[in-house]
Amino acid sequence: RHQQELWHPGTTNKWIKGLMARHNLGGLTCFVTGGGGGIDSEAYEGVWYGGSDLGLFGFFHLMISREKLKVRMIDESGRLKGSATVYARKKKKQAFHPYHGRRLHKQ
Repeated sequence: RHQQELWHPGTTNKWIKGLMARHNLGGLTCFVTGGGGGIDSEAYEGVWYGGSDLGLFGFFHLMISREKLKVRMIDESGRLKGSATVYARKKKKQAFHPYHGRRLHKQ
């Protein structure tokens, strides 16, 4: 595809919601960075690109830390088109195994 898409559970974009319903990713957040296009772009007929989480040109800004990943979608004019934050999962507590002297995951 030659467009940007930000798929996340909180999207308000009807076209993105439709894609997410057809391709069940189990609540994952993902982004499609597009694939070129240059001067000519391949917009889908009947899709409104003026809303959030979908655009023809631009880039993604990622902020990564131990606690979270923040994805921001920026259009060709520098405007924020969408954002999503994915938080790290909590680590499982580990149990000490007396015979091997190492920690094992608790079941």
